[in-house]
Amino acid sequence: MRNNPLLKTVMVAIAEQTSGSKAYVSETNLAEKISISRTRLRETLQTLNVYGLIEKRQKLGIAIRPVTRESVKETYELRELLEGQAMKSALEHVTAENITQLYNFEATIKLATQTENLAMATQYDLEFHRKIIDISGLTLLQQILDNLHLIENSFANVVAHEAEAAWHPEKPNPYGHHAIVVALEQRDPKCVNLLKKHIQWIKKQELKKFDKQNKGQAQSTTTHPITQGGTLSSVAVNY
Repeated sequence: MRNNPLLKTVMVAIAEQTSGSKAYVSETNLAEKISISRTRLRETLQTLNVYGLIEKRQKLGIAIRPVTRESVKETYELRELLEGQAMKSALEHVTAENITQLYNFEATIKLATQTENLAMATQYDLEFHRKIIDISGLTLLQQILDNLHLIENSFANVVAHEAEAAWHPEKPNPYGHHAIVVALEQRDPKCVNLLKKHIQWIKKQELKKFDKQNKGQAQSTTTHPITQGGTLSSVAVNY
């Protein structure tokens, strides 16, 4: 998260410390792992608990909260609604400089995808979406969406140690970044619908992954995808 990177740091640390058969980590071990005070850690854990990302159990410790199919669906639907509204505002405020920045982000994402540089692709993909919010001038919306991105990362279904597994990108989104920027540059209102379809397509892919992982189980089944040997830093590009 942009405004509080400690949230993601703590989520990563919890995921790393609860991989394999170890489901919980103590506050003491977590504080030592990321070298922060217990007081600051508790404040961060309280925020993560409000977001519904973690759970704490007496005598056991802290764990990533199980994910439901509905939470995956709801998160992307919120992104679609909020980012669509931001794009409507961006249409009225976008400048030539903004368009150049978006094209640069798009080109970097494409290069990173071709070279299988997951970290770079993820970062610039996120920056692309953040830039649209910046252009809109809706600063409160930026904070809300940063929170949604943090939640989204917590339930990514394809997670693996970067050192242990090669990255195989998903098929390209048919409603890609380039088409979105072209429409925005032309002040074409269809850029709003393109962005929404971009997010809808991602939602479908993530739900397919969730269903495949939980095949044969009830829709309400919960899972701990991020604790299955992976970290937040190795989440596939979703934006």
